[in-house]
Amino acid sequence: MWLCVLETNQTDRRRRLIVEDVSDDRVAAVTVRDTVRRWTDTHVSQIAPAQVEVAGVTTDGLAAYIRRSQEGEVTAAALVQGSRLTAEGVSIGLDHPATVVVHWADNRVTGHVAADGFPAGGVTLAVSGLRTVVSAMLNDMPLTLDRGALVIPEPGGFELRFVGAR
Repeated sequence: MWLCVLETNQTDRRRRLIVEDVSDDRVAAVTVRDTVRRWTDTHVSQIAPAQVEVAGVTTDGLAAYIRRSQEGEVTAAALVQGSRLTAEGVSIGLDHPATVVVHWADNRVTGHVAADGFPAGGVTLAVSGLRTVVSAMLNDMPLTLDRGALVIPEPGGFELRFVGAR
């Protein structure tokens, strides 16, 4: 297994990305730290879905990604053909394996559930840390909330607005 990290657009000689191999015998994994924008990414990839934990990320997906700000807050995450992704401060859970990308910003969460591998009956998505959800939309249509989890009947882009800090 392998992961490839490409650094582009270097206009000066400074090393912008610092890449650390955190792989083990089950997964290919790297942490990537951007010395200019001050974020840190953790990327995990495996050949077959299985529950793994590496570099503070736990997932059962074929691939997973977490981005942390300089302050250590998770600002983005992605899960490929999995049902669980957790890291300190954030948890994403699906009742069926799917591919989802999530972005956090202030009192809003946006994301996308991919059509590739989307289960016929839809999925239920739970995102940790949301206090009181005041609106939930998928493809600009209202979504149903079931005990704080989103019922997502079809692939597409979603947006959650909530009250309270995560």
